[in-house]
Amino acid sequence: MQKNIQHGDVSLHAIAKPEIELEEITHNGIYILREGEVTGHQHRIITKEREGFKIYKDEKGNLYVNSFGAEIDHYDSIGQKQAEHETKPVEQGWYIVKQERSWNPILAEIEETKD
Repeated sequence: MQKNIQHGDVSLHAIAKPEIELEEITHNGIYILREGEVTGHQHRIITKEREGFKIYKDEKGNLYVNSFGAEIDHYDSIGQKQAEHETKPVEQGWYIVKQERSWNPILAEIEETKD
């Protein structure tokens, strides 16, 4: 049974295969799920084999991952090195990508967490 994966302010939520129309996104074995607005750090899904995962997008812009042997890592694009979150394996299966959200009491609204 696949599990949800929390990776900093990005999480992958295990789901059944979506029954909606999805657009496949091409990649070269690395796909940036989220890039930090402040730090430049990237949450990436990576594989040593180009066929280790597939990325899809629905009509609302939600991202989906179908993993066959991928990992999620946290990369410092400025320093060209691994950042603070450790690399985690992504078990085989389908996931929807989510961004952590939090309550902003000043604006009185929920907003995406900024990295």
